[in-house]
Amino acid sequence: MNKITQKRNKYNTAVLNEIGKKYAITPRYVRQCITGDRVGIFPDKIKAEYKAIELKMRTTLENEINKQ
Repeated sequence: MNKITQKRNKYNTAVLNEIGKKYAITPRYVRQCITGDRVGIFPDKIKAEYKAIELKMRTTLENEINKQ
């Protein structure tokens, strides 16, 4: 039998942990907010913050690689 497999999204665990520490919540809850399993104003804030931090980290890393 053929099973349909779904790709799992990979999230930056360092960012998940830091956001969790900042708001005193678990990284699992942060992940649920990002995926859209939780709804409301607070999860939207967490999702936006994760995306902003992830973008900063990615651009910083690319800049460092391009310098060398």
